[in-house]
Amino acid sequence: MQQFDPYAPPGAEVEKAVPFPGTQIEKLISGQKTVVNAILAIGSAILFIVVVEVLSPGSAYVGLISPLYLVAFLVIIISAGAIVVGTVRAAKGLGWSSGIRILLAISIPVLMLLPFFIWVAADLQAIKPVPIPLVILVFLLIAINLRVTKVLRANGHKVGFFGVSR
Repeated sequence: MQQFDPYAPPGAEVEKAVPFPGTQIEKLISGQKTVVNAILAIGSAILFIVVVEVLSPGSAYVGLISPLYLVAFLVIIISAGAIVVGTVRAAKGLGWSSGIRILLAISIPVLMLLPFFIWVAADLQAIKPVPIPLVILVFLLIAINLRVTKVLRANGHKVGFFGVSR
């Protein structure tokens, strides 16, 4: 008589995950790494600006613009472009159509710049700006990243915080 063990692991044969049709894994990997590294660079530049302002408020200014802030601003601009490139590359890797990739390439910079224009308009009218476009951008990037992670894991890659570990 064979006894049933309720704690035994399942004994069924599981097939290897079938790759999603139309995906280009290398584009997914490079797109995800580009976006993650660009977001970390933007966060580092913003942290740098905050630390400089907290440690020595106003002392970083030379004339009208500070060289320190100029470097941080250039890092943010370059990283913003890298987010667009990485997102479009990941969308191509997912097999999304050219129309969706063009829409992403246009909407991401608009969502990045819109809070600045809202802030300028609010400052002129003395109202408090609401960063709704940034919230939309964050949710958009998270949704795309979750989709990329799902496809990469289904294809047998180990995905961590910084993307696929090779």
